[in-house]
Amino acid sequence: MNNKIMQICRHELASKRKSPSLWLLFFMIQLLLAVALFTGWQQYQHSVHTQTKAQEIVEQQWNAQPDRHPHRVAHFGHFAFRPPSALSFFDLGVNAWVGDSIFLEAHKQNSANFANDQDGGTLLRFSELSSANILLIIWPLLIIALGFASVSGEQKSGTLRQLMSMGVSFRELITGKSLSYLFVSVMFILPVFVLALGLAAGTGAQFSAEAPLRLLLLFGAYLLYCLFWIAVTLLISSLVKAPKQALVLLTSIWFILTILMPRMLAEFAHHQYPHQKRNDFELAIKLDNRKVGDSHNPDDPYFSKFREETLKKYGVSSVEELPVNYKGLVMQEGEKLNAEIYKKHYQQQVAQFDAQRQFVSQFYW
Repeated sequence: MNNKIMQICRHELASKRKSPSLWLLFFMIQLLLAVALFTGWQQYQHSVHTQTKAQEIVEQQWNAQPDRHPHRVAHFGHFAFRPPSALSFFDLGVNAWVGDSIFLEAHKQNSANFANDQDGGTLLRFSELSSANILLIIWPLLIIALGFASVSGEQKSGTLRQLMSMGVSFRELITGKSLSYLFVSVMFILPVFVLALGLAAGTGAQFSAEAPLRLLLLFGAYLLYCLFWIAVTLLISSLVKAPKQALVLLTSIWFILTILMPRMLAEFAHHQYPHQKRNDFELAIKLDNRKVGDSHNPDDPYFSKFREETLKKYGVSSVEELPVNYKGLVMQEGEKLNAEIYKKHYQQQVAQFDAQRQFVSQFYW
């Protein structure tokens, strides 16, 4: 690599190392990351312990049932739990929206339970204290603090002209400063991933064969994210001569890109393509099921007609003369109707989510 670029990189690192305020900010963010990792890990451990105990209780209740008709056993139901991923303490993801358990029973397609934010607004995600949120939202501020005056400050002090006269090209200057900030980002992010990997291994979680590759790709994605903010910071610092103006502009860009736009786009997408809340979704399915018919009611108009068609199909005059179990046919027809209604509403819900995602993806990827 060009010797001038490395000299600029070392000089930039040395100058930033002398700033006590930046060191204080750096350690404060590191402390916040450590707290987020530790609390997330504790929450993960608590979730695993709670689910394990709940699963044991559910199994005991299921096995303790007396001998009775299989249909009644099916209505007794059973809980299925979704275990948290091994790195959910690092990035909570959509855990708060999708729930962690579902009740399985006959004739019903139930929604997931204990989704804390399923009926909440999209702004709730901003309140999450997670390592991923800190890296995505707080770390760019430190990059801005490091580099807002990297070029504009050189212009104001007159050292930029001196560097140009010494044969340093503007591209070499930007490359050297970018490398220095990238080095700081690596030194900041790498310990977080190492600690997260150690905590995940300490949980006893079973990693798949591609898990290390996924972690490496995640680390690379965060570095690309840092490079984006380094490029934006140096670009603004190059275009704006006054460091204070560059700082104001950069913080405004940070606020728009990391806080304002994601939340506004999510709200706009929901307003443009609204999806049903869980209670409304289940109520709509229940109302449609009532309109079609009730398989448990022998006098229901739909199933009265179904009985007549079945008798005609088999050429008999009464249910007792049928060569098959009529109750089984009724149950099968009822399940078919319920499944079709649920599928229709579910596909409508998924279509709205896809439309929201496509709307947001026009601005963010």
